[in-house]
Amino acid sequence: MEFNQIDRRRFLAGAAAAGAALPLAAMAPGIAAAADTTPAAGAGKFPFPADTNLRVLITGDAGTGTKAQWAVADAIRDLHSREPFSMALGLGDNIYEMGPTNENDTQFKAKFEDPNHDLDFPWVMALGNHDNSAIFPGDGGWLLRGDEEVDYHQLSRRWWMPSRYYSVRVPEKNPVVEFFVLDMNPVAAMLPPILALTGRRTGSS
Repeated sequence: MEFNQIDRRRFLAGAAAAGAALPLAAMAPGIAAAADTTPAAGAGKFPFPADTNLRVLITGDAGTGTKAQWAVADAIRDLHSREPFSMALGLGDNIYEMGPTNENDTQFKAKFEDPNHDLDFPWVMALGNHDNSAIFPGDGGWLLRGDEEVDYHQLSRRWWMPSRYYSVRVPEKNPVVEFFVLDMNPVAAMLPPILALTGRRTGSS
């Protein structure tokens, strides 16, 4: 499955230039097409749907590992057995309360993989404020913590987060939908210069 990695600065610049780009795209569609990149193979990923008949599970604020999360996941499994989902969208706050400490953090298993067992399809994940906690749960102040969830993309069959900013077209050929995943945490982060200085994940220099 191919995805488009979105550089944060280029995204903002592109949004400002959208009005000028639309007439250009109408005259020459190929000019406005975003370049595709292919992620490293890593874990053998569950495939994205190849047809246009999609059923998408939307979830968020889920990564607690508690009985409540398991109860919701059990209900999803029951529905999936009768009306199968094609893929899932995770809207953030994936690992409560503070986010993971590294890509091998056992919280990924306890709060994502185990509760979602047998839900074997791609989960397109976005970062939430709890995934970037610095001092207080959900303060969104430590952006580098979110990078651990990006790194986990290489280790999980379900978890799809190749970058902090990316898009996914479904199906890959002749798509009927394109999902854009944006990380809004830098807007509110207490330590925004840290991410810029390291240049991690955003393509900044």
